[in-house]
Amino acid sequence: LLPYVTNAERVAPDRVRWTLEGPAGIGRATFEERVVEAVENERIRFEGGPDSPIRYAGETRFRPDGDGTRVELRFRYFPPGGAIANAAASFFG
Repeated sequence: LLPYVTNAERVAPDRVRWTLEGPAGIGRATFEERVVEAVENERIRFEGGPDSPIRYAGETRFRPDGDGTRVELRFRYFPPGGAIANAAASFFG
């Protein structure tokens, strides 16, 4: 689901610290996000922490699906530089 995530650790009841490794060993990043709402077996809403270099927010929903669970992720981010930076980021995937 998230190939570059190497660790996710709850550091407080409303905060998670993520560690990511870039492709081909390009680099490592660690950041924290705030859990805005968590409803067990239903959804988790989150947003970037105060030290995040990029503003973002999202929601993960969990729904029963046959013998498994369907996971739906919605994510919005607001890169520094606005629309131009967003266009450049989408160009690179």
